[in-house]
Amino acid sequence: MELGHLYHPWTSENELWLSHFVFFKAKMTIKKADMVMRSIRDGPLRMDGLTATSAHQLLSIIDDGVKYVPVSSI
Repeated sequence: MELGHLYHPWTSENELWLSHFVFFKAKMTIKKADMVMRSIRDGPLRMDGLTATSAHQLLSIIDDGVKYVPVSSI
């Protein structure tokens, strides 16, 4: 837990779940992920607790905010 909330750098459990699903489970392209994000933003799909409105913003959260833990190969 960093900066006082459990899901840092994501804003909510939903945003964390969506990032994991879109990029790691479904292995969507940026173009397809943007279609999902637009559907959430514009109304056909609904998910509370998201601040990201595009696939690039979700990737940015992963790239910039997540601290990686080095794993030994031994």
